[in-house]
Amino acid sequence: MKAKKIRIIGTMGSGKSYLGKELSGRIKIKNYDLDDIFWKKKYSVRESPEVMSKKVEKIIKKDSWIIEGIQYYNHDIEKTFKAADEIIWVNPSIVRTVYRLLRRYFFRLKFKQEDARDTLVLIRGAIKYKLNIKSKSRRSHEELMKKYSDKVVRVRIADRYLEGLK
Repeated sequence: MKAKKIRIIGTMGSGKSYLGKELSGRIKIKNYDLDDIFWKKKYSVRESPEVMSKKVEKIIKKDSWIIEGIQYYNHDIEKTFKAADEIIWVNPSIVRTVYRLLRRYFFRLKFKQEDARDTLVLIRGAIKYKLNIKSKSRRSHEELMKKYSDKVVRVRIADRYLEGLK
């Protein structure tokens, strides 16, 4: 693999975090999850745009990185796409995505990190994304993929992408 700066996107439950962690371990490049950058308190209190921007700027100035996560709309994150050598769009089937979200829910249930309503909201959002029904996120991803088409790798299943690295 030649890419040293990798941006991974996709909907909730697509396998972005899994791919980022696995890829990081295999090619020895640090993985950054945007959730850790954008949330002061996970999923409840957002960082200020200034703090987010400083964190992202610090990362993209490094020689190598993997950044995975969804695009947040109140912050200009396009600079991560511009700086990337490769952009991986993980876009599995709707069945696989819903399965992953349900599996995540049951795992987090043990730790009381998520309730059923949160999961239903995620599933609804993922279905809208997959079917492209008024999905701001999907439209945004498609626009970015078109703009940076020379860097894009489309992946249906993260494991297949990883197998190709051998």
